[in-house]
Amino acid sequence: MRVAAKGYFSISTTTLDGALIRNEVKVSLAGPEAHAELNGVYLLNGTTHCDNHTYIGHDVPDCTSDELYKGLVAGKGTSVFNGKVYVKQDAQRTRAYQSNANILLGDDAKVYTKPELEISRTT
Repeated sequence: MRVAAKGYFSISTTTLDGALIRNEVKVSLAGPEAHAELNGVYLLNGTTHCDNHTYIGHDVPDCTSDELYKGLVAGKGTSVFNGKVYVKQDAQRTRAYQSNANILLGDDAKVYTKPELEISRTT
């Protein structure tokens, strides 16, 4: 998804059931004052495996993003969250928020979280 100047993009992902699930969201903030909001909730049980992969590119100055994923993992369920915020060197005055919160219900439930922030620079 490409968000132009003063544009607003919002998505909410809900995962309840399935054997193997992959949710992938890629957003490019391409104009000044563009905003992206990514929300996700997952309730996993049994042997369900759910991957949530997100990418938000802050390509220009004065953009904002908010990202919040929450999960409840029970049984032998497994959750993976890999969220990347990429800020280009010229994207000054960027504001980006990212959070992944989980509750594990049982000794066999697993969560793997990898939040990433990369700020580009030229050498």
